[in-house]
Amino acid sequence: FKHEISNSNEFVDLITKQNTYLIFKEAINNIVKHANSQNVKVRLQVKDNVLNLIIISDGLAKMAVKQGMGLKNMHSRAHKMNAELRIDLLNNYELHLIKYL
Repeated sequence: FKHEISNSNEFVDLITKQNTYLIFKEAINNIVKHANSQNVKVRLQVKDNVLNLIIISDGLAKMAVKQGMGLKNMHSRAHKMNAELRIDLLNNYELHLIKYL
């Protein structure tokens, strides 16, 4: 887990904090249940008024590439906080969440 907070004066609103946490939690749950991973890298960066969360596992995404409730909920949460969410399930589990503050 790496985190980079460049300026402690940058404000992250409560809705963004809550939804980022819930997306993180669901992504880790999906990796544990479906990806058969040995290692997971998590990077949280707040820099230049951009929040960036990256989660990458080394396991194969054995998830059927269907939109289950967990994936739908993550996309819904990203939409609620006006963030961009990309999830790659083809090679490994890779999630990118970008929110402009």
